[in-house]
Amino acid sequence: MGQACGRSQPQSVDTGETQVKVVAPVKPEGPCLDLALPFRPLGIAYALTFFLTMAISGVATFTSTNYSPETDKITLFYGVFNPCIWFDHYPAKVIATAGLGIFLLLGLFFSTLAFLYKYTEKHLLKTIWIGMIWSWTSLSDLMFLNVMTTNLYPFETQGRRLHGVHWHHMNGNMTLSLVEDFPGGSGLTQADEQIVKLHTAFYIAWIIAQIIFTVTLADMAMANCDKWSATKRWSYRVLCVVGWYGMVMHAGAMLVIILQDGPKVDWYFKEELQSSVQHYVVLIDAYSGTSAWGWVPIMFFRLILPAGSGVRIKVRLEQNEADDGDVLPERWVGRAMLLIAAIGMLGGVFHADWENDTTSMFRLFSSMRTKPFAYFAGPAYLLSVVLLGLGLGLTLLQFRLRQGVWHPRLMANAAVSFLSFYCCTLIILERENFTDYVMLVAFVSTCAWVLQINEQDKEQGNMMLAVAYCVVLVVLAALAFLTQVWVFHFLLLTTLGLYRLASPDGKLLHLTLEQLQVEGEYEPLPPSASRSVFQSPGATGSYAPYASQQP
Repeated sequence: MGQACGRSQPQSVDTGETQVKVVAPVKPEGPCLDLALPFRPLGIAYALTFFLTMAISGVATFTSTNYSPETDKITLFYGVFNPCIWFDHYPAKVIATAGLGIFLLLGLFFSTLAFLYKYTEKHLLKTIWIGMIWSWTSLSDLMFLNVMTTNLYPFETQGRRLHGVHWHHMNGNMTLSLVEDFPGGSGLTQADEQIVKLHTAFYIAWIIAQIIFTVTLADMAMANCDKWSATKRWSYRVLCVVGWYGMVMHAGAMLVIILQDGPKVDWYFKEELQSSVQHYVVLIDAYSGTSAWGWVPIMFFRLILPAGSGVRIKVRLEQNEADDGDVLPERWVGRAMLLIAAIGMLGGVFHADWENDTTSMFRLFSSMRTKPFAYFAGPAYLLSVVLLGLGLGLTLLQFRLRQGVWHPRLMANAAVSFLSFYCCTLIILERENFTDYVMLVAFVSTCAWVLQINEQDKEQGNMMLAVAYCVVLVVLAALAFLTQVWVFHFLLLTTLGLYRLASPDGKLLHLTLEQLQVEGEYEPLPPSASRSVFQSPGATGSYAPYASQQP
């Protein structure tokens, strides 16, 4: 990384009858960062994050919570143990939300990398198709956060009589499990059933999106399967079919369960379902056990791409004929801040009692716990974290190219800023009581970032403007917290949204995308991505293939 990247320039060679377009190397122009992003390590990190989160949350559930199968709503609804129980009880739910958030960010990164990989082939209709799949997959990843937003164990609601209430005293917080007698004998109320079904519906939507995405991954993995041995080719096909069968039946059985009027425990193999299709879906699922293992192939499919394949991104300050686009990094940071501010302001509209909500110093953000706004605000906030990470990372690359060295202070500031804003995602949990301090760190790190980039940018930096912005941000934060006057809360978020006024743009970064290829697995693509052929004047019907030569 950091070396000058060579560049190829197309040249025409006249052979008499036809013209063959040959790519010849030219003199390198300026510094270049060559980023190799393979699929395999990302897929391994994706699977490990999920299983580690499950393991740690499981230990916390049995050691730090008052979990009991007699009062657990998932167990009462389904009649059997379900691993998602490990994600539902406090404080294990805090660990689960933090871990699953990282898992979802890695999933977004992986699907984006897959989209860029297919984009480099420069097929218009294929790019549109993979773009649609990427959009649906990314949206489902963001919405999957709502599995944690749906709170199965809320605080007591005034005026509601409860039967079989179980109080828990944990770290000074009195909480309860809302369980009362139900005519069906499950021990769940109608409200409990509905929240369990909603909880499951977000999961089903995510599974369906993953099924569609894995078809694309299988297509990428087997693009040149004619070069494989017959054993390897058929092994892949069998594994893919088994994986798709498991995911489809897993999602189908879960869907049938939440479509019924009562909980699963009341009707499962006790009475005939009205729909024959639903009956056979449940029957096949029961005998093949896909309810237990049907989600595992989601992890497997991210590991079937050949080791070493991926995307290579070359980042330059100078424009290049092979560029796939350019970007101003700080604009992406500004978009993230604008989205965060918009979420908070909309909270003032959807959360009618936000001025009296004392659960957070940042009272507008307490609306991220208020349903149904929370089901939009949580995923939207996670998206803002993605944009923030993209902007901060590109800004670090920009300064590396401009000044020739990495800046440890700037890198540390970016890491703290990203992690603090990410951890603020936990505000969606109704019982958390620490995100105020994390959000203070996020605001302080934002001020430090603004000051540093203005100091480092000798051409466009404006320290007076940066200091003024930070002073206004700090003063408004103090006024909002000390006076609790609503207008100061809105002014604070308005100032955060105006981040772009205090951040220099710097220089454009020019990006070039290429496929990372594995020898023997794929046919290399032309660097220009053009598969056109050239015909000399007067040579009717005679074509010469596009030839490329790597520098």
